[in-house]
Formats: sequence, C-alpha cells, structure tokens
Amino acid sequence: MAFDGLVYGPIKGQNGYSIQNGYDDWSGGYLDVRGAGCEGNVYCVSTATKPLRDGNSGLWIIKSATGKPDGTPVNCNDKIYLVNQFAPNTYLDVRGTGCQGNAYCVSTASKEDRDSGSGTWLIIPDQCETGMIDEGTPVRLLNGYGGFAGGFLDIRGNGCQDNVHCVSTSTYYNRDSGSTTWRFSSHF
Repeated sequence: MAFDGLVYGPIKGQNGYSIQNGYDDWSGGYLDVRGAGCEGNVYCVSTATKPLRDGNSGLWIIKSATGKPDGTPVNCNDKIYLVNQFAPNTYLDVRGTGCQGNAYCVSTASKEDRDSGSGTWLIIPDQCETGMIDEGTPVRLLNGYGGFAGGFLDIRGNGCQDNVHCVSTSTYYNRDSGSTTWRFSSHF
C-alpha cells in the first residue's frame, strides 16, 4: 500500500505510528493528545494538523491485547492497545458518554484496560486479503468496552483542546465521509 508517495510495510506491535483520520479525503487530522483531565482521565484526545504536533503527542505504539510478542505484525481483527508516547505514556480509552453527540468520549488512561475493555481496540481493515495489515491501509478501530460495544473511533466537531477535530466514538461504522476511517504511518 502507498500514500504520500511512499511505500510502507506491515504494521507491527511496538513500532511508533502517527494515526491519520480519513474524513473528507484524509483531511481529518492526526490522532493527538492535548490538554489534561478530560472525563477524569490523564489526557484529552483530538486531532492535530501534523503528525507530531508537540514532541510525541501524536506518536502511538501498538501493543497486543492478547499477548502477541512485540514486533509481531498486526493482523486483521487483532485486539490492540494504543499507547501514546507523550510523557507519561497513556492508553487510548473511552470514558464518559455523549461527547460531541457521539456514543463515548475518548481520552487516555494510565492503565491499558481501565474498565471492562475500555482500552482495547479491534483493528478492522476495509479489506482483509491477507492476515497482515500494511501501513496506509484504511482501518476502523472498534472499542472493546462492554463486549465491543464501545463504538468506532471517530472525529466529530471542531476545535477541541485548540486542535482540529474532537475525537469520540460512533455507533456507526461509517458515520460521515470517512470520519471513522484511520491509517497508520511509521515513525521508527
């Protein structure tokens, strides 16, 4: 798979990635932490105009939620944790309901699975022809809260934490013009 003129390999656990949103032909921004204390969690989550807005604020490491070794390629429908690398490292999480008129609010927690799957994400590619997911492949991220009823990672609304878009989860697989679609780009 290629985008931005580059060809990328498979997504691997323990590698650092920026995560770009697919809204309106990939103009939804990059998953980012900015601000603290949202919904009682460590950091607030929104999207930024560039991948690494403030140091490692937009850098995410993938960890297997099922015990696969670090460095193992991520496969279709793997359960993962997304660990933000802005100090201190925190885990992408859902906590609280109704943010931006969506299902759940998204922030980062100090623990990998704070509450009943709230920090677990199922990675679902648009097409899964082989087991491994390549960088640049459009994916959906379904939250594991309550038996994977936590919704799809989504952008909705503008200007949260002085960033581009607000981030929450939607009950819809494709809520608005690619707003629930994401792609990973390696940073080391």
